[in-house]
Amino acid sequence: MPTAAEAKQLGMPKNVPLLAVFGAVRDASGQPLVVVEVLLSADRHELEDAYPVA
Repeated sequence: MPTAAEAKQLGMPKNVPLLAVFGAVRDASGQPLVVVEVLLSADRHELEDAYPVA
């Protein structure tokens, strides 16, 4: 659930859950270069993943 500050910044109700998405960019050796966390209101967003089958 969002904190009061998060709900205010995102313009969302306090009783709507947040989706937390983490992303990382890594170099060829696997070292992380950038890591970000994106918070999305669960009533406005849907997440979908796709994975190749090999």
